[in-house]
Amino acid sequence: MIARLDIELPYSITLNRGVTYDELRYDRAGYHITVYPPLESPIPDSATKPDSLEINGRDTLHSNHLRIDFAAETFSRLKEPNRIDPDLALISEVVNDLLSKLRFISRAHRVQSIDFPNLDWTITYLNDDGTQIPATTAEYSLIGARKHHVSPPAATGENDDSCFESHPTRVAAEYSDMRDAFSGTQRLLSS
Repeated sequence: MIARLDIELPYSITLNRGVTYDELRYDRAGYHITVYPPLESPIPDSATKPDSLEINGRDTLHSNHLRIDFAAETFSRLKEPNRIDPDLALISEVVNDLLSKLRFISRAHRVQSIDFPNLDWTITYLNDDGTQIPATTAEYSLIGARKHHVSPPAATGENDDSCFESHPTRVAAEYSDMRDAFSGTQRLLSS
């Protein structure tokens, strides 16, 4: 059984487009964990992005979506207050451990720890074949949270339509191939 975690990071990581990155696989706290390379978010990004950006002559993509699978024989999916499997503290530890190692290896100072679960995330419970497990009256098939962002109008005293807007921070890797960072992260996670 799989608990698939999808997280929207509050910043983007710029990766080379068309490069195949390895998945990170390791065991922790009774779960077999698979970390996928960052993905483009399925949620449209309202921040301004350049029409095109190249790193080392390659097109890039802005990735702000993490996907991590937790595999186990079974999960407690009971609809009980403050109870999620895997535990929120373990999820936070796994995600922030990954981000801190990615920050170290890539020397990208803007890759910061996140305040999980206080951002957009979902856990989808799947069978081993990847099909979603149906919900019952007592059990979840999907659980998560969405953080809403509000941009209040600017109080300039002038008659304009400007707003204060916050845009996610952009993070660009400082080395030639992001694949090196994931390989290095995998070595650190397995140590």
